[in-house]
Amino acid sequence: MMTGIRKHCVWLLLITLLLTLSGCEKAPDQRTADLPTEINATYVALPLNVPSIVAKKQQLFEKAFEPDGIAFNYHNIVAGPAQTEGLAAGSIDFASVLGGTSALLARAQGVGLKVIANYSMSPRGFGLIVPAEATTTTVADLKGKKVATAKGTIAHQLLAAALDKSGLSTKDIQFLHMELADAATAVQAGQLDAAVVGEPLLTKAVSSGKARLLADGEGLINAQIVVAVREEFAQKYPELVRRYLEVQRQAVNFVREHQDEALAAAAEENKMDLEAVRTIFPKYDFSLDLDAKAIGELKATAEFLKQVELLDANVNVEQLITDLVDDSFLQ
Repeated sequence: MMTGIRKHCVWLLLITLLLTLSGCEKAPDQRTADLPTEINATYVALPLNVPSIVAKKQQLFEKAFEPDGIAFNYHNIVAGPAQTEGLAAGSIDFASVLGGTSALLARAQGVGLKVIANYSMSPRGFGLIVPAEATTTTVADLKGKKVATAKGTIAHQLLAAALDKSGLSTKDIQFLHMELADAATAVQAGQLDAAVVGEPLLTKAVSSGKARLLADGEGLINAQIVVAVREEFAQKYPELVRRYLEVQRQAVNFVREHQDEALAAAAEENKMDLEAVRTIFPKYDFSLDLDAKAIGELKATAEFLKQVELLDANVNVEQLITDLVDDSFLQ
């Protein structure tokens, strides 16, 4: 009788052990089932997005997500509106290098995105140029002149700020909407009185001897670029968003600690002269912090967008920033 009881107990123990082991084996599968099979992010190398170039070259994001069976896909989408369209459509999860203007306009239009980090600031990365032989010596001299840049961009914001500092507005000039590369070429050919362009066009134009710098963004704007995530993705996978930013910080740290190697990779990726890269690089601050300076710049950008009538005058800027920014993933 006792032998039968012992056998029964042994069988119960074996069954319990097998069920426990079976549950342990299934746990990782269940966890993986709750994660996406892929992450889609934009990739923008120009003008000099060194952390992004390093991350792609070293496959940092791929290595970070591969253990969970998540494929990391890059998409070469440069224009801000195209990036936010991808977020809205769900085809893009992270807009890795997004202009503050694009982020604000998209959120105001109802696109579900969150700014989760700063990407860079480069006030000296944009400049107002004039033909080398022009008699123009101050921004005030541009009154009534033909000045071009891309409407609704950081370059346009610099133009508005420079004019305002000189007591003018865009209504006091002949403003022309033009892509930055075309505007730079037109100034060098003497077909425009001035233009606002960004790097590397800025350095190239001045180095040609056919254009000179009248003013850059120092003290006027911060030329802010941000990192944004699709809001639904952030709500569903907060830990993956944190991991993304950890990798981004890893790339920024590599650039700081191995600058020569990072700049060589940037020169190769962007097909630029290494010396030109070394000249331009100091103009960029790649801090991820969404500090008072970063938030203040977003607010200033929103006011600029109102000024040029791209953002409705009735938009509550404070509320827009609150709805747009989420710095919790950096903590």
